[in-house]
Amino acid sequence: MNNFGTTEPHYLNLDYLYYRVYLFFKGWGLFYEQNGQIFFNWQYLYYLKILSVTVFIIFTVAVFYFLSKIFEIRKNEMTQLFALLKDTSPVQEKKNERWEKIVKDVNSNNEADWKLAIIEADKMLDELLTSIGYQGASLGDKLLAVEKGDMLSLDDAWEAHKMRNRIAHEPGFQLPQREAKKIIGQFEKVFREYDFI
Repeated sequence: MNNFGTTEPHYLNLDYLYYRVYLFFKGWGLFYEQNGQIFFNWQYLYYLKILSVTVFIIFTVAVFYFLSKIFEIRKNEMTQLFALLKDTSPVQEKKNERWEKIVKDVNSNNEADWKLAIIEADKMLDELLTSIGYQGASLGDKLLAVEKGDMLSLDDAWEAHKMRNRIAHEPGFQLPQREAKKIIGQFEKVFREYDFI
């Protein structure tokens, strides 16, 4: 029977705990007992140093590896976010091409081009309202379905659409270029509100 006792206690016994730790390391040859005294086996110190350095290097490499992966994921997320914000989709480019043609027509020296620009912008307005869920047999019906608070530029949309109707239904209607540019500006205000161009 040794000084630490052989029976397992049912309460916290620090002597017993230290003894268990001692037995564990003794099994690895780190401690030895001589004349009732416990000694550390210093020849294992070199191996402990090597083990410690190896573990440290492994953990350091692992930390840098995972940090690099995190930065790579963050970089990919930012790239995707910038791509979404830039919105260089073919559909958007096509809409911008149509709008550029409208702007070019309203700045020409031909009144027929000004009228054509307004008619084409009115078609784009119809497509916009359809794309955001408004239903109706005509653009006028869709505009009637829009609540005032849902579209800040609703009055501009109505005024621009009424001008389109005058162009389409009044033969010989005279349209000054200044007025045509004003109407195109109203269409643009609606399209900008919904990021349609």
